[in-house]
Amino acid sequence: MPEYPARPQKAAANVDKAEADPEALRGSVACDSGSERGWRGFALRGAMCLIGFLSGVVLLILSAEPGTADPSWSTPLGQLGLALCITSVLYFIFQQVFDRTNQEHVERVVRGAVGSLDGKIQRVDASLDELLTHNKILAGAFDSGVVCIYSRRSDGLADVMTDIRQSERVRLLGISLREYFMNAGRYSGEMDVVMTNTKNTEGRSLEALILDPNGDQATIRAERESDAPFSVDNPYERSGLYADVQQTMQNLNMRYVPNKIEGRVYSGAPCAFMVITDTHTYIEQYHYGLPKSGLVGGSFPLLKFPSDSQVAKHLEGHFTYIWENHSRPLVDLLVKREVGVSKNAWECQLMNLYPSRSEAEDRIAYILANASGEVGMLGISLRDFFHGGRRFYKILASRDSSAKARQIRALLLNPESDQGRIRSEREEPGTRPDNLNNDVLTSLNTIERLDTTPDSVDARLYHGAPCCFMVLSEYGVLIEQYHYGSDEPGSTILGGKVPVLEYAPGSQAYREFSGHFEFLWGSKGPSTEAQEWMVDSARAGGAR
Repeated sequence: MPEYPARPQKAAANVDKAEADPEALRGSVACDSGSERGWRGFALRGAMCLIGFLSGVVLLILSAEPGTADPSWSTPLGQLGLALCITSVLYFIFQQVFDRTNQEHVERVVRGAVGSLDGKIQRVDASLDELLTHNKILAGAFDSGVVCIYSRRSDGLADVMTDIRQSERVRLLGISLREYFMNAGRYSGEMDVVMTNTKNTEGRSLEALILDPNGDQATIRAERESDAPFSVDNPYERSGLYADVQQTMQNLNMRYVPNKIEGRVYSGAPCAFMVITDTHTYIEQYHYGLPKSGLVGGSFPLLKFPSDSQVAKHLEGHFTYIWENHSRPLVDLLVKREVGVSKNAWECQLMNLYPSRSEAEDRIAYILANASGEVGMLGISLRDFFHGGRRFYKILASRDSSAKARQIRALLLNPESDQGRIRSEREEPGTRPDNLNNDVLTSLNTIERLDTTPDSVDARLYHGAPCCFMVLSEYGVLIEQYHYGSDEPGSTILGGKVPVLEYAPGSQAYREFSGHFEFLWGSKGPSTEAQEWMVDSARAGGAR
């Protein structure tokens, strides 16, 4: 590991001073030039002028006629004294002006030199910072074991292909690996040769992991690369990613040789393009890129690690974990026609899937407590909602009756209809449908008590087949499939034992189930007003 020199310190005091305050340096230099030589010269010239002036005064005094104090300007001695006085004064004034002008000139020259020096120091400083940054990058690369950094994947593919040709075991991880396994791929011809040699050579193998085209991660990535969101007019199956993966699967499946040439699909998030060879491991970080940028792969640097480095061992473990635990063979998709659930759930806008109704209780409670619009309910007796003491009943009973309460519409199975009798017979063989009748009647009585404002809670009885339990709201629609079978010994209640699915508002499923609910509720549908049934039921009970 090479050691990089530390950044050199500034040796000259004036350089440090210039970095801290360039103006201070300029003032310091100017002061140096004027303080030593300037003050000495000023003192010397001032002394000379003073001597000359005093000499002139002495001569003027000596030129005065005896007995008088007035100097004689006409005598040579007086004229010489006067000349000395005037010359000394003029010389002093001239030197003052000249010195100031000279000092200003010197300061301008010094400022220019210091400014030029300051700019050079800043450029040198920037170069040193850049050099230190590069040194840190190189130091980090050396510490991590990086032996080469390619600015883009395309810059390193030739080296990757060379390593693939020379390796006995090759492992590849990517989206579609189009460069190697598609007919129009840049290295598809060379990869064909590699696979032929692998098939015919003992000890060689090739493993390829590509993204499962039926997984939600594939649809998310494909939509990111698409110009518009997927829709009926722009289906995922027409995307470039879907076509590329399908072609790669077909080509890999045709070259399949057990334990020699194998391909598998993974459904996890595609995090990296990776090639593992005998000598090196290559990796490029995946991302979701810029909007409408086309293919988002291949735009990040490609890193190259020696196979014995610690990073390469981690990456090998990443590949092995996915291969052994979270992937499946191509035959599952191409021959068995398995499609999984994630992509189709994503396309159908399936929001949530709960193992049973009890697992969905918290979600239903949230909807009942927070829905601002109408809530529709469809079930058998809806005892969880309208029997006292139940969790959902407490939520409904706590509604604020002073405000405009959201409307609740409840559809219950008519226990005296043919479908009601069939359901009762299945749940309680050999008995009269009294239990179902009582449950429905209890629910209807509760609904009357909850109907604190006009039409806030309304109920009807339907006569059709009880096909599902439903909660319909602005949040979505929860559906539990009803059935007539249960393998649990002594089971009397059939509902609540199969998964509950929730579809998003606006989905096709939401619209279909909304139509189903409205048909049962409408005047032309197979339903009866609850109040009418309660009167008829009371009469029938009195007759019995």
